[in-house]
Amino acid sequence: MKNLADKTEREKSFYLHGGKEIYNVPELLGQVYTMNDETFNHHVTPDKNDFANWICHVFENKSLAKKIEKALTREKIILVLEEALCEKGKSQINKFTATKKKATSKKK
Repeated sequence: MKNLADKTEREKSFYLHGGKEIYNVPELLGQVYTMNDETFNHHVTPDKNDFANWICHVFENKSLAKKIEKALTREKIILVLEEALCEKGKSQINKFTATKKKATSKKK
């Protein structure tokens, strides 16, 4: 199982609907906070969850992927991702905080 905060290689990055690239789970969390509903609903439906698939295949974290797969709302996915990052230690939370601040400052 790979560290959730480690950046993936470009060929394993996640491409959001609209073209933005994500390289690790803290970045995903920051994007889930700020993405529009169209983008979220493109990746998460009752029949598929692209975020869960990416976490399973790229980070090899099947337990987190199963939790994400069951979380069909933005709020639930945020809670699951925050919990997973908190469990993995403060260094990942610091990376998430920096990502979130960066995403929030771009919105303004």
